[in-house]
Amino acid sequence: MSIVIDKEKYTALIPLIQTLSGFLGRKVQNTYTLKFSFESGFACLISNNTKNDKLSVHFENQDKDEASYLTIMNAIS
Repeated sequence: MSIVIDKEKYTALIPLIQTLSGFLGRKVQNTYTLKFSFESGFACLISNNTKNDKLSVHFENQDKDEASYLTIMNAIS
């Protein structure tokens, strides 16, 4: 599942993600995707859309860290 956000929400999400428990670091996956990894194996990925200025947020292994997943989802809503 991918959720579309604007750049303002992205700017607010970055410090939130980086202060969540278990945050390991961030890494550029490719030219378009930034991956935020957690000790649990959970990851939040934010991708740039080259067709417009919107960004897509998607997750890996959200079942391994439901607290972080729900915190990010709550911030996006």
